[in-house]
Amino acid sequence: MASTRFEVSKFNENGDFALWRKKIRVILVQHKVVKIFDEESLPENITESEKRDMDEMAYSTILLYLSDEVLRLVDEATTIGELWKKLESLYLTKFLPNKLYLKKKFFGYKMEKSKGLEENLDEFQKIIVGLNNIGEKMSDENQVVILLNSLPETYREVKAAIKYGQDSLTMNIVLDALKTRNLEIKKEHKDGELLMARGRSEKMTLKGKEKSSRMNSN
Repeated sequence: MASTRFEVSKFNENGDFALWRKKIRVILVQHKVVKIFDEESLPENITESEKRDMDEMAYSTILLYLSDEVLRLVDEATTIGELWKKLESLYLTKFLPNKLYLKKKFFGYKMEKSKGLEENLDEFQKIIVGLNNIGEKMSDENQVVILLNSLPETYREVKAAIKYGQDSLTMNIVLDALKTRNLEIKKEHKDGELLMARGRSEKMTLKGKEKSSRMNSN
């Protein structure tokens, strides 16, 4: 059976290293070399030659997903272990600010009206991932409370329905409700545009009839 192709963008210095790292792990799993990161998980009968092959495959695979500027910074790394350690030292701390900053960002989170729901949810998820990566896992309950309190006025009705219509809340329940409401808002907006367009069309038709009537009467 053919393997599924998984596209990953090259990591550059402005990228999200924590997210890129997760995607690269999927690539290494597909190539069956991800176990090279944990030698204890390797088969007991594996040979040194096979280990070198796995190391080279993982090493060369990761290099293909690094931008030129990042490649120059890790040029001295010759094994997968050295390469990964160098990448983490360069970018893991850079894109995971200190615990206090991230917690403040999480508990004070508010959705931006100028952004769509998907973009806001993505931003919220990035904060949670950042906290997870420094050992600060936010409970599902905390995530629900913060997300509901961050909602703009357009989600007032669904916010009330979620709060008082469920015995227990999970992020999945909240996200499903928000996405459903988001589709409704888009439909309402589209219907409103169609009504306006129809109104303009009818108005133009009426003007045309009035003009034609005046011309005929003359």
